[in-house]
Amino acid sequence: MDISNIIQDEFNYLTVKQVAELLGFHPETIKRWAREGKIEVQQTGHYGHIRVKWPLEKPGFSPKNNKLLQRGA
Repeated sequence: MDISNIIQDEFNYLTVKQVAELLGFHPETIKRWAREGKIEVQQTGHYGHIRVKWPLEKPGFSPKNNKLLQRGA
């Protein structure tokens, strides 16, 4: 999936699947982080669908500097 156009803007809301693919994690992991308040999300409907605010903004939870997001760390 080529979402390079999507992530060039300052802030966007991506699907759980898109964020999972960008970070290399399972979509259920992204949903768990959302439930735990580790990432900012926006509910998009009545059925529990969410969008994840991108880029991730929580202090210390950046894909570049967070050990949780660094494979093999």
